[in-house]
Amino acid sequence: MFEDAKLIYAPSSLHDAVFCREFDASAGTCAEITVSALGVFEVYINGEKLGDEILAPGWQCYDKRIGAFAYTAENLKEHNVLEIRASHGWHGGSIYSCYKPGFEQTLPVSVIMKMVYTDMGGDESLIVSDESFVGGAYQVVSSDIYDGIIYDANILSDLNPVSVLDYPKDKFFLLDSVKVKEHETVHPIELIRTPKGETVLDFGVNMVGYPILKIDAPKGSRVSLSFAEILDKDGNFYNANYRLAKCRYDYTCRGGGEEFKPFGTFYGYRYVRLDEYPHEYKEGELRSVWVHSDIERCGYVDSSNELLNKLYENIIRGQRGNYLDIPTDCPQRNERLGWCGDAQVFIKAAIYNFDVLEFFRKWLQDLILSRGEKKVIPRIAPLTNGYKNWQNFEPTAAWSDAITICPFELYLAYGDKSILEETFEAMRDHVESMRRRAGDSHLWTGDDQFGDWLGLDAPFGSLKGSSNEDIIATAFYARSTELLVKSGEILSRDVSEYRALYARIRESFISAYEDKLATQTECALALHFDLVDNREEIHRRLVSKIRACGHLETGFVGTPYLLHALSAGGDDELAYELLLREEYPSWLYPVTMGATTIWEHWDGLRPDGVLWSDTMNSYNHYAYGACADWIFSRAAGIMPHPDFPGYGKAKIAPHPSPRLGHLTVRYKTRNGDIVSSWRYVGDRVEYDITVPTPATVVIDGREHEVETGTYHF
Repeated sequence: MFEDAKLIYAPSSLHDAVFCREFDASAGTCAEITVSALGVFEVYINGEKLGDEILAPGWQCYDKRIGAFAYTAENLKEHNVLEIRASHGWHGGSIYSCYKPGFEQTLPVSVIMKMVYTDMGGDESLIVSDESFVGGAYQVVSSDIYDGIIYDANILSDLNPVSVLDYPKDKFFLLDSVKVKEHETVHPIELIRTPKGETVLDFGVNMVGYPILKIDAPKGSRVSLSFAEILDKDGNFYNANYRLAKCRYDYTCRGGGEEFKPFGTFYGYRYVRLDEYPHEYKEGELRSVWVHSDIERCGYVDSSNELLNKLYENIIRGQRGNYLDIPTDCPQRNERLGWCGDAQVFIKAAIYNFDVLEFFRKWLQDLILSRGEKKVIPRIAPLTNGYKNWQNFEPTAAWSDAITICPFELYLAYGDKSILEETFEAMRDHVESMRRRAGDSHLWTGDDQFGDWLGLDAPFGSLKGSSNEDIIATAFYARSTELLVKSGEILSRDVSEYRALYARIRESFISAYEDKLATQTECALALHFDLVDNREEIHRRLVSKIRACGHLETGFVGTPYLLHALSAGGDDELAYELLLREEYPSWLYPVTMGATTIWEHWDGLRPDGVLWSDTMNSYNHYAYGACADWIFSRAAGIMPHPDFPGYGKAKIAPHPSPRLGHLTVRYKTRNGDIVSSWRYVGDRVEYDITVPTPATVVIDGREHEVETGTYHF
């Protein structure tokens, strides 16, 4: 792709640079341009940006591959200026080292490109990146994913001959994936004067993106902003939970009317503090724009409970903000990493909310490429320099299992076998890595695990719940082996060995643990993964544990399965009770506290105003939003038919509750919209079901085979 091109950098500006080349062309013709970088870039012809994506080319497993984008520049002039602006992005800077000394990226920001165009003589000409370019510093003083941007509009570009970096060009490939783009604009809803005298703008929702500044101020005036997700109990600005991430937004004005938006960074925030400002803030000078991958929304929920409706919109916001090229855990602090556990626990909800097939296809490829010599699935992907040692770790239960759970759920929802074909070998390697750890006992024990991360059945401040880590590990060993078998059968592979292995793991789990299941998470996993013989007894045990404390206690691992486990035992009413509970701890409690996204901790902000530790307390963490899956698949009953993946035929089996007067759920499949709606009218329930394909509709246990259309029951 870049056979004749060279990777160039500007020796005078190794972190943020602009690269330029002038050329003459036949006026009115087009140019075809392909660009990549060690970093993120934007391409301009005669001052006009090409493409509507930002942070291109996104984040890949840089050790193995780096994406390139192709553009068309139309209506060239006789004399033209090509300009490529570049910054470290995810390839370097603080996120790549995670602030760990010795793990910094030593390679400079570099670009590579080729351009084909028609010259003034009418002949096709080629320009490639080489020593004919000039490059150097420009108005971006520094740009960093964690640390934000410093921009001085008064700096004049200092362009000098570029140097060439010796780098393997076979890493570059043309990226065909979901792009990161700007989306809707959000305006402040209030200007707040805090008790400390701070001037703070409230944008109304916890969002991911950046403010755009439009201001008329004297030359040399500075605008300096800080960001926060919440105000503290006294109403003051609070962002200690951002930890080491500086999240700077510093702009020095050139004078007169001007507009500025950041490059090479993004922020997670609801509140913006004006730390330095040229004058009293004027309405319209700051607006914010959402930034996330360009995924299409597919799911909508409306019910008689307004808090539930708000919860669902919070789940949507959390997914949008954290699906920024990869599925990140959070968008604000010095993390923003592709944690595999978060991705897999939320995958079913993610599919109902948005079309995520291609988004995940790209991430799963980088997850596979992020493995080390042992071919063990790491805890995050892509790996940063600061976490490269994780390639040598053993598998991590519920985190490494993203390689089996995510592809299989994507296959069921979209019916695309290729997602299984692309990941099957890695699935098998993952099962083998667990098999190696478990040995002949078929029980995966003794390894350091995350356990039921942030479970509530442990003392306040604990990172892990009280669930037995060996039980969790063996449960996921069984689950991944089961999914490997199912995937192999779909692909017509010989999986007889793994079918027998699964049977032995299940038998060993029952023998070792069925009588010892002691927490909500342990019971929920065993029931949902079908790892017990006496289901009625384990179901009673789960219910008794919930009734004993009056609420859920599950963490990241147990929460996605808790409601499903209750429903599978015929206890939909208790599932509804947990879902609609408003008191702490519950899904709706944060909504009553004004949350507009999903919190990382059930106790991120307690009723007494106590905040969870500053060290790890995100207010935009989508994992607990996994309950959306239960709303769609159980309450509304929308499921892919097991024999027709991809909703070639659907199964609609709603389960209403008098706790909720009505529920309407719409899900846009690749074959059209499914709508499942029910409402209580006196002592009866009325259902309205719309299906775009033939479907099996189950009402009160009775099956109805229906064709395309709308049906009333």
